[in-house]
Amino acid sequence: MEFLEQEIDDNLFPTDVSCFGTTYANRSVFVKRFQESHQHNFRKEAIISKYLSEVTEAVPSVVTAGFSRSPSGTCMYLMLDLCDGDLSSVHRISEQEAFSITLEICLSLQSIHRVGIVHRDIKPENILIKQGRLLIGDFGLSTFALNRLLKTKCGSHSFVSPDVLVGTRGYSGFSADVWSIGILLFTLLTDSHPWAAPLGADFERFSSDPPQFLRSFGLSDRSLELLVSILVERVSLALLVDKLESSLLPFSTFSFSQPVGISSVCTSPSLSQQNTRSRFSLSLTSSEALERLLAKFASMSVPVSMLMPNTLSFLTVDRNKIPLSGFAHVLQIDMGQSLLIFTRTRGNVPEFETLSSTLGS
Repeated sequence: MEFLEQEIDDNLFPTDVSCFGTTYANRSVFVKRFQESHQHNFRKEAIISKYLSEVTEAVPSVVTAGFSRSPSGTCMYLMLDLCDGDLSSVHRISEQEAFSITLEICLSLQSIHRVGIVHRDIKPENILIKQGRLLIGDFGLSTFALNRLLKTKCGSHSFVSPDVLVGTRGYSGFSADVWSIGILLFTLLTDSHPWAAPLGADFERFSSDPPQFLRSFGLSDRSLELLVSILVERVSLALLVDKLESSLLPFSTFSFSQPVGISSVCTSPSLSQQNTRSRFSLSLTSSEALERLLAKFASMSVPVSMLMPNTLSFLTVDRNKIPLSGFAHVLQIDMGQSLLIFTRTRGNVPEFETLSSTLGS
């Protein structure tokens, strides 16, 4: 990547802030300004942001990286696609919605961890909303962390893992990210923070009896079990995804005497309200599970109707996100509430082509 791709005329930019939204080259962008003394920080964030925007759809796209010269010195700019908002604006949601949102964040974080990058600043303000989808933003504290422990103490006050703050041998950035996901889930469930400061008095009460401390916030047994697995048992991100999918099962609108491999069916109305359209996702343990599920509905003679493809954003199969842009249409299966299934592809997902005939579509 050429970090200083072009010289930028910043006369129209505000001079008193380091981050702002504006229009650049007829495009809505979010701008981060770096002073010359912070050139190292700019270079690292630009590298990671550009790289991730090329390998995953879980982050905002990088528009450009540029510079401007003035008598006071050189400034550098990192410009990203402007998003609609962030998760800090989402309040008082249901347990189902909290699990669904957290699952989507975990799946996005998996795609980042998979290439060896850790975020180290997971919090609601850094979970961005773009046309109903959740994206992970702000990689200012991120680093490559494969096969090594980290020693830099960093993160946001209420969300940072205690591993980051104590000890001299270093910490796992991957595990620290999962801890932050746990605190984020807590804030979604309770609309509050578990403690005012890391390692403070409230944290000490949590450490002495985690279940009792968490139960005092009125959490359900299902939520309590999830939070204990994250904050006490310190499960891996992959196992957390499995647990979230299992936790979403009771919210589905159907049941089977024989397991068919379905993990979750969920909606996120709190996000769709900001995008004026309903947003759904269907998670399955495998593509074979989807075929079994379709066959099961076919045997039940469930009515099927056409649905516009722009109602949904992606399908999760084998924990990989498949963008809906590759699908010609979607089937809606109506069982009191909408359960959405994707069939008949165009592009390079041939295993779904034959599924459309399963229900005679």
